[in-house]
Amino acid sequence: ILGIQEKKFYGRGAGYEHVLWQHLIAEHFSDYRVEIEKFKGGKAIDVAITTNELLIGIEVAMSSANEKENILKDFLKANTDFVIVACNDKKVQGKVREIVMQMPEQIRNKTEVYLLSELLSKKPDEVIRNFEQGQLNI
Repeated sequence: ILGIQEKKFYGRGAGYEHVLWQHLIAEHFSDYRVEIEKFKGGKAIDVAITTNELLIGIEVAMSSANEKENILKDFLKANTDFVIVACNDKKVQGKVREIVMQMPEQIRNKTEVYLLSELLSKKPDEVIRNFEQGQLNI
């Protein structure tokens, strides 16, 4: 009905709700080069946004269980410039923020944590411009 191609899930915690959010995010940022499950450096980024200057990884967090690993893999294996963790609720967002605050400064300063609804309510150009200008607020 939604036009989303059926997919076999290999990762932990992946499911239809996760895939739906990935597609909504990809559609929201469709003015940029967007790829769902971009495989880079042995790591799949949930949603990757490529601009002329940056690679931004977006991780869809249905829980906080694997987010530390996801963030680290995005930076260390996929070589993203910035990471956004888009959380499905405030409880998950709070836990992810705690995780990010315990990470090394060079990662912490390049990571944003949003609710999914907040991310999708922001203008894509504004989000990208903030990363380009280094104006992040965890």
